[in-house]
Amino acid sequence: IVAGMGSHLGESGVQREGCGALRNITADNAANRVRVSDAGGIEAIVAGMGSHLGVSGVQAYGCCALWNITDDNAANCVRVSEAGGI
Repeated sequence: IVAGMGSHLGESGVQREGCGALRNITADNAANRVRVSDAGGIEAIVAGMGSHLGVSGVQAYGCCALWNITDDNAANCVRVSEAGGI
């Protein structure tokens, strides 16, 4: 998912669906939050959102994905901040 988002940064549909997929796999799953973070998922989400500021689907799915990834994970909160997600 992360690699696809990176390879297709200019495609809002890929970013929206990538954020949605990351949102889904990190919901109520602490292990996946770590895996996604380690794979560069936080940076991919922030980059996708930054590249498609006017696309509501990317913004909504991206916000939800960041919410899930940071749920009860202080290290991921810091990583979101460092990636420019705040």
